[in-house]
Amino acid sequence: MLNKSSSPSSDTSSIIGPGMSVIGDCKTTGAIHIEGHVEGDVEAGAALVVGENAVVQGIVSAEDAVILGRVEGNLTISSRLKVRACGRVEGDLDAQTIVIEEGAVIEGTLKMGANPA
Repeated sequence: MLNKSSSPSSDTSSIIGPGMSVIGDCKTTGAIHIEGHVEGDVEAGAALVVGENAVVQGIVSAEDAVILGRVEGNLTISSRLKVRACGRVEGDLDAQTIVIEEGAVIEGTLKMGANPA
């Protein structure tokens, strides 16, 4: 028998799989892994992964994020952001730590290390 909790856990992961399209905002207290297409804002209370073939069109916020695909919108990451070599961001980046691999494309401004007010 499975025990079910009445409140969501912060270590819960949500997945938007390949070939799946979401039109609307996505918000979770846990982590989210996107392999499909999201047209709307994305907010994750934990980690966010945008897969290599994924596209996100909207404002993104998360604790940590790894971008392998394409994000068209601003990113606000409270801890660490990593844009991999195959990643593309068309928007402004704001994070405590930003790692950009050679080959990644960034079209926007970078703001790193500022403490949120």
